Amino acid sequence: MNKKISVLPLSLLSLSLINLAGCSNNSKIHLVFGDLTTNEVTTISYNKLKEKVDSEETFLLAVQYSDHCACWQSEAKPVIEKYISEKHVICYHIKLEELEANNNTFGIKIVTGNSSFAVFENGQVKNTITTKDDNTLKNYSTFESYMNELVVLPKFYYVNKDFVDELYKKDEKNVIYYSRSTCGDCGYLDSHYLKEWSKNNPDYARKIYVLDCDQPGIRLDENNQVNKEQWQKFKDDYGMSTVNNPTFGYDPGYVPTFLLIQGSNEGVKYLSGAVAFNDSVEASDGKYVVTNSYYTSERLGNLKYIDISVDQKVLKGMELGSADVNDNGTYVMWKHESAEKYHNVFVERFLKYSLN
Repeated sequence: MNKKISVLPLSLLSLSLINLAGCSNNSKIHLVFGDLTTNEVTTISYNKLKEKVDSEETFLLAVQYSDHCACWQSEAKPVIEKYISEKHVICYHIKLEELEANNNTFGIKIVTGNSSFAVFENGQVKNTITTKDDNTLKNYSTFESYMNELVVLPKFYYVNKDFVDELYKKDEKNVIYYSRSTCGDCGYLDSHYLKEWSKNNPDYARKIYVLDCDQPGIRLDENNQVNKEQWQKFKDDYGMSTVNNPTFGYDPGYVPTFLLIQGSNEGVKYLSGAVAFNDSVEASDGKYVVTNSYYTSERLGNLKYIDISVDQKVLKGMELGSADVNDNGTYVMWKHESAEKYHNVFVERFLKYSLN
């Protein structure tokens, strides 16, 4: 941050851009997830917004002053949604009345009669502006410049099933991350490791495509109820299970799963894979043992990203301490905090191998 101008009078925008100018990628705010399926703001409830703040997420938020305010309909909304359309970011949207009803504006700048915009990093507002400040929320090129200096665009992009179908037929290599919005393992991976990975790897140009499987036609039926048979068929058809992908699938198929594919009209080829967590642990003779895992001695030879520098290459058969697990007497689960030291390495190596 070493640019200074002291000759010309400056607008508020110019001052903010000077403060941001010269920032390296490391000092910018790293967005983690984008979305290729929408060109609009995503309306969010107060409770969901509070969850994101409490979970220390990084995200964009637009605050609409009122239904009839031109500051939203004619100014901020068209500018923000054009940015969403061109950059494929996710920007949440809430009405000011919801924040005021809960006596909490989270540190967002609020000016009567004006709409606001805020960038949250790790659950805290890092930058916030309103339509009254200057032309930033009224002019697209100005807003784009503002955002270019402030954020690094995502590496992970949500897509839909039709998009994945095209990837499976397209003659190119791609990484697909199969996830679920209601999956605890996925949520932990997203909010912990993938957030850090995005910040530590700002220069990867290739997109990683994310499919949230909690949607009708995949895991859910038309009534948004879980359809186990449909879900299993999807996992079989898309290489998450071993049915059609014995090398890189994992048993019946689990999430989070990463697959490196080579698409083709003649049939997809699976080139590599990674599965985070989803290890089975059992108590035996006063010890806890990993009885099943994606990372077995049998699969090791096919996982080219696990090289000599990885200390723990195989998880199946590992002994764990009582502090590493949650044991309720019926079910034993390997704690995320303990398991992640191994799984983060595997995911990092897989992404490096697949994106180079």
